[in-house]
Amino acid sequence: MRVKRKRPFGLMVILVLELLQLVTWGVFLYLLTIPELDIAVEEILDVSTLAYRIQIGSMLLLLIALPGLWLLQRWGWILLMIQTGISLSMGIWQFFEGNPNYAGMFVNIAIVFYLNQWDVQQLFIPRSRSKGIKRL
Repeated sequence: MRVKRKRPFGLMVILVLELLQLVTWGVFLYLLTIPELDIAVEEILDVSTLAYRIQIGSMLLLLIALPGLWLLQRWGWILLMIQTGISLSMGIWQFFEGNPNYAGMFVNIAIVFYLNQWDVQQLFIPRSRSKGIKRL
């Protein structure tokens, strides 16, 4: 019999925030493809830049990570940590370019701190392995 693990409130908040970020990017990218809107992509962002490509890759990584996070799988935790690291790096890059996103950096730092708490990490370790792990 499989024991069902409960998702903490903080993890649910992270899931909702990251899902909203994905939906926002999805809507944004969809609007760019509608010719009737006549949106000048060049005026909004430079799609040829490395930063844009990294951001799209980060969103794809997030799309893969969220189901794993929902299912409390270790790979979901790892992928979200990688994606959050990429987002933090982009935030630092934007800061030095003179276009800081303080809210985004704050959320990413909060996610890293929350996911690295001992109790939260234990949710993502299989029960058979977590019995032998002792907290220091």
